[in-house]
Amino acid sequence: MNTYQPKTAIRISQVKTIISDFSNQQPFSLYLKSYFKEHKQLGSKDRRQAQEWCIAWWRLGAWITHLSFETRLAVAVSLSNDDSANAKDLCQQQGIEIKSENQLKYLEAKFERSYQEAFSVLINHLSNALNPQSFAYSHLSQPSVYVRILNNKSGVIGELELQNIDFEIITEQTLRIIGKAQLTDLKSFTNGSFIIQDLNSQKTGEYMPIGAEGLWWDCCAGAGGKSILFLQQNPNAQIFATDNRNSILKNYHERLEQCGFDQHAFMKLDVSQPIKKGLPQFNGVIADVPCSGSGTWRRSPEHLSFFNPAQIAHFQELQRDIVTNTIPFLKENGSLIYITCSVFKEENEEQLAYFESELGLKCESFAVLNGAESLSDTLFCAVLKKEKA
Repeated sequence: MNTYQPKTAIRISQVKTIISDFSNQQPFSLYLKSYFKEHKQLGSKDRRQAQEWCIAWWRLGAWITHLSFETRLAVAVSLSNDDSANAKDLCQQQGIEIKSENQLKYLEAKFERSYQEAFSVLINHLSNALNPQSFAYSHLSQPSVYVRILNNKSGVIGELELQNIDFEIITEQTLRIIGKAQLTDLKSFTNGSFIIQDLNSQKTGEYMPIGAEGLWWDCCAGAGGKSILFLQQNPNAQIFATDNRNSILKNYHERLEQCGFDQHAFMKLDVSQPIKKGLPQFNGVIADVPCSGSGTWRRSPEHLSFFNPAQIAHFQELQRDIVTNTIPFLKENGSLIYITCSVFKEENEEQLAYFESELGLKCESFAVLNGAESLSDTLFCAVLKKEKA
């Protein structure tokens, strides 16, 4: 029987309750926020450690599930670089050594289970450009936070320096934030000088035109990140945005206004259903389609425990419906920019084959933007052309 220090025992109990009660009906971050609101006796250090232990637990996914909860938690914590007294007590009681390096290699040997084995079902669905081993092991680390500068670069950098927020310059417009920071409290954020946007999400802009004019359709507008990328590169173009949620469209409009882009209109529309409303012909369509989100699971690793591969077929059908319904409103020789944040070939390369054979589109280029190589999310982006009938 284990004899933990009192604080360690309390922390284990908290984490076990949080993990056990979570049903994946909402993002884990929101669930955790509600939990802490109901347990106001927890101080900031307690909340931070509980959150970090939970995230570390989710990163295990389907690995070493034959072990007890406390042993798996000790394994997770040993991989999280937590050197607190609670962490040391937990690991010692569970017989987990803390190595200065090669912690994962030690654990794989100890339990005779490769971490990659936990991804065996998912790996069968990976896009061909992704390395299965790199994909699996990347989930043990958290991607960085990136910002995209829209204007007043010197002001943005000056405020970051003034607030002692460390950063790395990636490109003329992209910064990687080092460590944790409350970016949304900064004046340069609230006045629209920069947005928070993942590195590879920003790189989808490389597949958008530069200097385009006319009317473009962001058919699954969401938060508006792709519209902002497009308008920054094409200030003389107009964007028509649709989404099937009024709240999302309201936020979309406010975000674009905040960033200084007024050349947009929006309408509630479910593009997964046949479109009966009269719409104009568009010079191009941006289809950042709903997907499994599997390219972002390093940020939300709870999905490793809850995702059912059978859901991939659902997303594949949904994406085909969306593109099928939007193509009639795309002008001849117009471009469709197809984007997912998925790592699965059924949502990526296989869709291109379908779009070409069934919808008469011609794929001009595509790329898997591999987040495992850049501390970022993994996205898929393709440019297809609507040829003359």
